[in-house]
Amino acid sequence: MMGRRKLTIYKTEQHRIGAAASARWRKHHPGAQKRAQDKWREVNPPDYAAVRAQDVAWCDAHPIDYLFRGARSRAKRKGIPFTIITADIPVLPEFCPVLGLRLQYGASGKSRSLYENGSAASLDRVVNSLGYVKGNVIIVSLRANLLKGQATLEELQLIAAFYSRLQ
Repeated sequence: MMGRRKLTIYKTEQHRIGAAASARWRKHHPGAQKRAQDKWREVNPPDYAAVRAQDVAWCDAHPIDYLFRGARSRAKRKGIPFTIITADIPVLPEFCPVLGLRLQYGASGKSRSLYENGSAASLDRVVNSLGYVKGNVIIVSLRANLLKGQATLEELQLIAAFYSRLQ
């Protein structure tokens, strides 16, 4: 079975020739590019705190985009449908419609652990099997979303009825 070749479009013939020469050099010098990159990174270490601060600032300034990107990433990883655009995400509520918690948007104040900040805003699929499609997403607290999990409405009602009998 033959491998698929990558189709590359070059702006000029000179660009094509240069790319071919680079490919030949990499073929004859395996690992040289990685060694050079590692050496440069030793001399120029990244400032992870500054990078994290920039990320947090962006997330705080763009809460809808932050929720959208996270949902798109999860959908891709899980192989579920994702057809929404940012305009399909409902208006950002101040309180969780399920539990009444004041919602926190963005990344500031969020801990690295998923379960430690239950009041973080979360994009929920109303019917999980439909995926992230228009009309099937709402914003709720992370706690409400985690409690819902993979349960159906009937299962949640059975759980509520069972525990209310115990009290």
